[in-house]
Amino acid sequence: MGLLVSCRQAYAEGIESLYSQHVITTQSEKLLLDFPRLVPTFHLANITRLGIVVYAHWDEKLDASVLNLNHLQPILDNLSTHFHRLRDFNLSFIGTRDRHNPGCEFLQGPALPMLDAFHSSKRLRSMRVELPSDAWRTFTEPMQPPDDEGDESWLWPRHGLLWRCLDTKEPTVQLRSYESYERYPRAPTYGDKGKESKGYWLTNGDEGY
Repeated sequence: MGLLVSCRQAYAEGIESLYSQHVITTQSEKLLLDFPRLVPTFHLANITRLGIVVYAHWDEKLDASVLNLNHLQPILDNLSTHFHRLRDFNLSFIGTRDRHNPGCEFLQGPALPMLDAFHSSKRLRSMRVELPSDAWRTFTEPMQPPDDEGDESWLWPRHGLLWRCLDTKEPTVQLRSYESYERYPRAPTYGDKGKESKGYWLTNGDEGY
């Protein structure tokens, strides 16, 4: 019992140090699901910056490896419900490298619609989703840079960025060049009046399948 109490105290002290900056970074799936039970909701409501890691789950069916992201929706629902002041969100997907080319399944499955809905539920200033390397390559290799990229076409696909555009009823993915800003590239403009586009960045993460 003494060990449990000391662990809980250490955890609480660690969380308090993060609250002072209104920032949380975690890769614990259990913590992401249990935040409301472990942390006072008024603390969660004041978090403005959040970085999380979500690991790929797999369903073994016969000889095939099937990607399963059913655990993503409860995590996003939890964040949407309790992180009321969230303005800066970074999500990194990580898998295992011994799986064969799951990129299309990853990007054409339910993950992006889930993320679209999450983005629409929050008033975010910045959102970035880091994709596993194989998923990134599968998605970007057939794409061509937009005409206005000019001499920067050599950046594709390794150094490019994908913009998940939510300006229209049907979301689209646009290939954009990387521009160096203080933290993230700024959102592209949309329409003749140069209005900032609604959406989020898809980038090539450090970990692959």
